[in-house]
Amino acid sequence: MATVESVEYYSACPQCGAANVGLEKCDYCGASLIKRKTNTEFRSEMSDEETENLRQDADYPEVRGKLYEPDPFLLMFCPIFGGIFLLVPTIILLAFSSVGIMESWLYLMLGLFWLIGIGGISPLIVSLYKNVKCKNGNLITGIVRGYEESMVLVNGKPMLYVRLLVNERTDPKILILNTGKSAKVYPIGKVMKLRGYNNNFIIEKEKL
Repeated sequence: MATVESVEYYSACPQCGAANVGLEKCDYCGASLIKRKTNTEFRSEMSDEETENLRQDADYPEVRGKLYEPDPFLLMFCPIFGGIFLLVPTIILLAFSSVGIMESWLYLMLGLFWLIGIGGISPLIVSLYKNVKCKNGNLITGIVRGYEESMVLVNGKPMLYVRLLVNERTDPKILILNTGKSAKVYPIGKVMKLRGYNNNFIIEKEKL
C-alpha cells in the first residue's frame, strides 16, 4: 500500500467550461482545476513485465507529454455559446441600422456581447488548432513498455501515464504520456504510431 496526496479536480473548468484533462491549471484560461486535496491509500498494480522493462529502460532519457483528444464538450458547447453571443448582437445591429435608430452607445453595448462571443468560441479554435498541428506533426513509432501512476485519482484509482520506447534503434528515449485514464488501455508491447506538436500527441489511425 502507498499513501499519496490525491487531488480531486473539477469535471470542467469553473471559469471557461473547458473539460478537465488532469492538469492543475486549465489549458485555455489558466484557472485552477483543483477542487480539493486529500491523503489516500492505493495498491500499486505494476506487473513483473513492466518492472523488468523499467529496469532495462533506466538509462534512457525521458520526455513527457500527453495524449491529445479533441474535447467533445468544446465541440458542442463553444459553437452554441459563442455563436449566440456573436449572432444575436449582429442581428440587433442590422435591425436597428435598417430603421435608422442606431445610437453610438448601442455599439458599445453590442461590442461587449461580441467580446463574450469571441471568448466563448476561442477555446474551440485553440483546440482545433492543436489538433491540426498534431495531425501534421512528424510521425514517430513507440512500443508500450509500461505505465506510471500519477498523483491524480480517478474514481479512487490513480490516473496513468503510458511509457513508450521511441527511436529504439537510433536515439532511444522514453516518451511518457498522460492518458487521462485510470485503466491500462494499451497492452505491453503494442506498437503505436504517433504524431505530435508541442508535447501533445495523437495516435495515428490505421488505414483500413
